[in-house]
This record gives sequence, structure tokens and C-alpha cells, in this order.
Amino acid sequence: MTIDREKLIQAYPIRQFLADRGIQCKPGGKELKACCPFHEDKSPSMGVNEDKNLWHCFVCGVGGTVIDFIVRKQGVSVNEAIKILAEPAN
Repeated sequence: MTIDREKLIQAYPIRQFLADRGIQCKPGGKELKACCPFHEDKSPSMGVNEDKNLWHCFVCGVGGTVIDFIVRKQGVSVNEAIKILAEPAN
């Protein structure tokens, strides 16, 4: 079975994806803001673009799609992250 990566990314809105992982987004101009989970962050430094379904931290420089988030947070390959995201529970 082939999984369409782009459809999978778009099927899981970034705001909901982050909320499901305990990361709350707040309004902050054109984008939402959140504390970055990849470094010590006391004030929101991560921008979340709902239109593009992307996230980016302006302090540590990491960002990307929900797949990139899983790769970085769980230390897995892109293919493994796709499998994780495609699981029925997700």
C-alpha cells in the first residue's frame, strides 16, 4: 500500500497535531505562536502557519511538517514517521 505523503500531511491540521502532543498554540499576528518543545522555551518562539500546515522555531531554527516534527521528536526515519502518522489511531 502506497501512502500519499502530501495527503497525509494535509489530513492532520498542524494546530490539532500539536495540541494532541500537549503544545498549545496562541494567536500571534499572522501565525499562531507556541513554545518550542525542542529547547528550553519560556516564551513562545515557534510560529505555526495553519494555512501552510507548517511550524518553525525562530530560536533553534527547526521546522517543517507534521512528519518532520515526528522525525525530530521521536528520532525516527521519515518512512517510520509516515507509518506512525498513518496509523488508524492518528
